[in-house]
Amino acid sequence: MLCLAMALRTKGALDESETLMRRSLALRRRVSPGDQYNIMRHVGQLGGLLGARDILASETLSREVLASHEARYGPDHPAVGSALRNLATILIDRGSLEERERHSPREM
Repeated sequence: MLCLAMALRTKGALDESETLMRRSLALRRRVSPGDQYNIMRHVGQLGGLLGARDILASETLSREVLASHEARYGPDHPAVGSALRNLATILIDRGSLEERERHSPREM
């Protein structure tokens, strides 16, 4: 279902894509509540779609992914770096440069 949602997003069918992403995320949470990696993957994809639509919920979802990865992997894991980059991108898009500075990596 997530793959179909991503294909619909690519084609510009954002409403249909969002509906499928939300159904897929709800199903993943219900069927595999302990599979945080894939749940956060779904959350991240939904956050990206919402960000593309300029919906503030994308920041909330990105923060959820970041918190989950930090709790699971610790602060120095590549998944945390990726989550930080995604959050920083959303904050840049929203114009929150001060917040971006706190979340942007110091070195590349």
